Amino acid sequence: MDGLMTYAHHMFDYLLIRLSSFNLYASNYVAFNGSQKQNFKSSMWNTTVYATSSCG
Repeated sequence: MDGLMTYAHHMFDYLLIRLSSFNLYASNYVAFNGSQKQNFKSSMWNTTVYATSSCG
């Protein structure tokens, strides 16, 4: 169980790094497209939740 938790933790760190670099790009995009901001945020959240739940 410890090994799985460690793996999940590393996977989560990796995902956060990927998401943060993606968010940097996305926030630039959203700046030109304000109306889609809320939809985009909720889809990002769903993606994050799915990714973290599926790797466990």
